[in-house]
Amino acid sequence: MNILFYISILFTLILLLLNYRRRCSEEDKGIFFWLTFLYRGILVFVFSLCFSAIFLGVISAINTPIYTAKVVSQIGISDEKSTNIQIEFKDRNNQLITKTLKYNRDAPPKIGKTIKITYKEGDDVKTLQTARITIGIFSVFALILGIAWLFTVLYSLGQDYSFITKILVILTLFIVVPAAILIFIGILGWILWEYYEGRKDLPQIAIGLCSIFITVLILAFLGYFKLLFGNKEGMISDLERQISGKLDPF
Repeated sequence: MNILFYISILFTLILLLLNYRRRCSEEDKGIFFWLTFLYRGILVFVFSLCFSAIFLGVISAINTPIYTAKVVSQIGISDEKSTNIQIEFKDRNNQLITKTLKYNRDAPPKIGKTIKITYKEGDDVKTLQTARITIGIFSVFALILGIAWLFTVLYSLGQDYSFITKILVILTLFIVVPAAILIFIGILGWILWEYYEGRKDLPQIAIGLCSIFITVLILAFLGYFKLLFGNKEGMISDLERQISGKLDPF
């Protein structure tokens, strides 16, 4: 982490120098000039440090070895949502390792069952599913920070960054909006699943509303993609016009 900190400082200083050279011809170098100059430096440093840390974290998680572990015992309840199980597996050196793993309390694996886990010496053991979800979430953060970092670099170098508008529009249309709809569908679907699996404490009116909203969201999801692919270029152009000119925070 110390290396990332110093690299981010060095990168920030270089970009600030390039930015200053690009704007050194400005006659007015009053307090506002230096405040915005300091603001740029803080922004570049934060984006550089966060992007580097998250990107390296994602790479490390992807390279974490995957093992097949055997459940040897169930230790007990960890909290309201998870239970502790004891697992055994052999690492790459063929050494038998015993670890404690938190697992979903509602569906703990039976003793003797094998499960896929990820483990690197010095880190906690995770199920493969949990590791993949974590990688997915941090990859999204890395993508967002990467775009912000690229914008600061291009701006400091005085290069054209208008194509970032199209990137943001495409991400919004094809990822953010569909993902938001699917998340709501998943949440409501999980509530219905819990009800039909035996959780009868939910009121009937809540179940009815969940069913209605899921139906509406599914139809909206299908209609959205029909509209999107039917007039893709038009929607992208409209959003580009709305976003363009708002990317310069300086």
